[in-house]
Amino acid sequence: MFNILLWIYGNHYPHSMRFKLEGYVHLARMIDKCRAVLAGTEGEYIYPCPMDDRLMEFAGITADQFTTAVKANPSDEIVAKWFMKTAKPHTPAELNKWSEMMLNRGPSTPEKKEYFNKLRDAVDPSRTDLTAWADLQDLEEGRTVQKIFGRSEVWLLTHFTALIALKDILMAKHGEFQSGSQADQWYA
Repeated sequence: MFNILLWIYGNHYPHSMRFKLEGYVHLARMIDKCRAVLAGTEGEYIYPCPMDDRLMEFAGITADQFTTAVKANPSDEIVAKWFMKTAKPHTPAELNKWSEMMLNRGPSTPEKKEYFNKLRDAVDPSRTDLTAWADLQDLEEGRTVQKIFGRSEVWLLTHFTALIALKDILMAKHGEFQSGSQADQWYA
């Protein structure tokens, strides 16, 4: 599990994958983990991990290139500028689509799903709504993760909202319902 050992580098966890640096999700987290590996303080964190590999593949750079840039530049801002200069150019739409994929990506095999559930259950077994690695990382590292509605909850909210809108339309067209009317009793 990621949070068994305190993130030693700087006495904190790496940035959330959600934190954007130069428009890229995961870049700040990857820099943090790379710096920790260089300092020998990564604990159970992995650099490069599969998510790091996805970012580097999208950018068209290698782990060796990235590690060299992090080693040579003491500030995240300078590394980010290097990254922007070196990475394959992408349109804002491509970058947004890729970022959404990264943030929503979940386990891709039954074995990875079982591993995901084991990690989640060790932190909070009630959070069966979580399906994305980014959410699990945030949960493990003590960040607030919004409750994700299930399909039945979304269905209820959608239909309840539609009923309220219909009631408002009917009231605007016909005035207030008489107390005791079928519609009033049904809505109550």
